[in-house]
Amino acid sequence: MARLETAIGRLANILALDEPTEGVDAETARPVLDGLRRTAGRTMILLTRRPDGLAFMDEGVTLDGGKIVQRDKGRQSA
Repeated sequence: MARLETAIGRLANILALDEPTEGVDAETARPVLDGLRRTAGRTMILLTRRPDGLAFMDEGVTLDGGKIVQRDKGRQSA
């Protein structure tokens, strides 16, 4: 986990992640998501099917067939 946090700390202000917790159980995903939470102040584009990954996002967008079908504001979007 420390390596992930170090890598994120060195990245630019925009972070794009595609399914960062794919293939792991909820217990294993938790430290990854905790590390991402500590990236406050950055723009993050997170593609995920797991609602727990959206809990700390400011805005959520649901796509279907490449079209926006839902937008959620605030951290309650999870």
